[in-house]
Amino acid sequence: MLPDARIRLWTSAPRDVSVAARGDCVVVARSTPDPLGRRRIHRLFVARNGRLERVSPADWDCREPTVAQPLHPADLPPILCLTDQGEPGTPVQVVERLPDGDWRVVSDAEGGVVAFRSGAHRIVTIERVRVSDAAWGAEVAVTEDPLVRHWDRWLTEDTLQLVVYDRLTGARMPLGLPRARVLEDCAFAVSPDGRSLAHTERRIGQDGVLERVLVVRSLPGRHRGQTIGDRRLCDHSHPVFTEDGRGLAFVRHQRGPDVHGRKQLWVADGSTGEQFPVATDFPHWIEPQVWTDRGIVGLATIGDHRRVVRVDPTDDSVRVLDADGRSWQALAAGDALVGLASSLHLRPHLRRVGGTALGPTPTPVDLPAVQHHRGGERGPSSCPAMWLPTALEGPRPLLLLVHGGPISAWRNEWHPRQTAAFFASLGAHLLLANPRGSLGRGDGHVEGIWHHWGVAIDDLVELLQHAAQDPRVDPDRIAALGGSFGGWAVNRLATRLDAPELCAVVSHAGIFDHTSMYGACDEPGAWAWHLGGRPHIHRDRLLADEPAHHINHWRAPALISHGARDHNVPVGQALQLHNALLDRGLDSRLLVFPGEGHHILQPRNEVRWWREVLGFLDRHLSGADDEA
Repeated sequence: MLPDARIRLWTSAPRDVSVAARGDCVVVARSTPDPLGRRRIHRLFVARNGRLERVSPADWDCREPTVAQPLHPADLPPILCLTDQGEPGTPVQVVERLPDGDWRVVSDAEGGVVAFRSGAHRIVTIERVRVSDAAWGAEVAVTEDPLVRHWDRWLTEDTLQLVVYDRLTGARMPLGLPRARVLEDCAFAVSPDGRSLAHTERRIGQDGVLERVLVVRSLPGRHRGQTIGDRRLCDHSHPVFTEDGRGLAFVRHQRGPDVHGRKQLWVADGSTGEQFPVATDFPHWIEPQVWTDRGIVGLATIGDHRRVVRVDPTDDSVRVLDADGRSWQALAAGDALVGLASSLHLRPHLRRVGGTALGPTPTPVDLPAVQHHRGGERGPSSCPAMWLPTALEGPRPLLLLVHGGPISAWRNEWHPRQTAAFFASLGAHLLLANPRGSLGRGDGHVEGIWHHWGVAIDDLVELLQHAAQDPRVDPDRIAALGGSFGGWAVNRLATRLDAPELCAVVSHAGIFDHTSMYGACDEPGAWAWHLGGRPHIHRDRLLADEPAHHINHWRAPALISHGARDHNVPVGQALQLHNALLDRGLDSRLLVFPGEGHHILQPRNEVRWWREVLGFLDRHLSGADDEA
């Protein structure tokens, strides 16, 4: 197992998290923990001659960099970003790096800027207006619908507002009145010429699921604009303009009462008003990132990798642009297409798509080569999985990892929170499973889980049964770990009588009781849509795959972790599971992080989480408890 010093060293390593480009100027945001381990500070670096040079002040936390168009042709492209200007807790503003290297504040948002986009000389921000900042202003969440909190915060009476800033004149112009909730989780884009804005507005759909309509408006924008995406049971995201601002790509997700539905790439032609889907025959979902003169460039999960693809809307063709076995998490287009690439063995780093690295390449970690598990004597398992066998001799323990979602995937990429290299220190085989519901295997694999979460457990049971027959695996030392949906999955797996017996379970932010989850989660409509009914109404039908209903079959010791500010899967799920196991006389250890939400993000809490998880798994996978 990794010692504490090594865990802290690993979690403190720099992380490249976002990238921006224009011409030959490429900027990357890199995060490192602050000295106290309470937050991560993001600093900006420019790629020059194979090196990365810091350009932001050392004590500023700088996020969402973009490289803007220079106001004068002779100037270097200015860098824009969001920053606290070295004063944590103060309202975040947009700042601009001037040609002489100095920085100036562009925005003037009393409540802070949530996000921004730029095009030509214009900057569009989403700004928070805090009701509680006014004299005698009460901070309270009030609602007459099911939505009162989301993800990790309460939806108070604070409002959000779109604001346009003119870099030439310094003018500030609000776009309409501040509104509550509508601009939450807003996806938006400004055309490169600065003349058009596309943004989403959130609402609760007829089925109770949150959805976003898409609005396009002219800038500076005294009129509301045209809604081009206003369909029943439909969500919109990822707007991207053409270079001339006349075309718009976006993702339209048309769901159904009984199906998840495909997240389809669409194009809107500003000249004709026509809207049409593209890449309809491509079996994987595409998230557009940039639109170059050669087509729409986006990311798509294909098999075990997140690949870079280009769509030509004129002939509906799709071309995969990378072929080097890496996964990509962010893209930007300047003189070349660049992005952040990683693998299970290699941290994210800046490089050209299909080309070389633009800065120092991280040292690869010592991990076995990724294989695909082919099953045992019964033949291959139908559940796709990446198999990382340890090189240690003799039958070794096995750790099954289940991803969240469920519409997600384990990919051959560096996971920011559940890094495979950490788990490899246990000397166990690793099995990264992609049961039905996972991306990368086509629409059918995704839809297979809808309203039938139990099929994912069927896949995992079959996968473990095959793995247990492998002579390299010790069938008495099989453990399972998962978070969110993965936490639900390992909770249910621990109660399945036909599954190989587990020696340990790690459940982070896992769902345990379907009815209390519906009553307390942030999106009860979405939970009912996932399950295919409301648990308090259709309880008999939905009990089959509820871990709480089968708790009498649980045998394994458990480590349960949760963030107290998690409203997506409320912390009550962890408390219920912990107490149910204790009532049955089973070993259960509960970790609750009061300041965390759905994910454990503070560096000091990351270190503690890893220490607890690795220590727990090491005791049970090594057989130390049995020997004692």
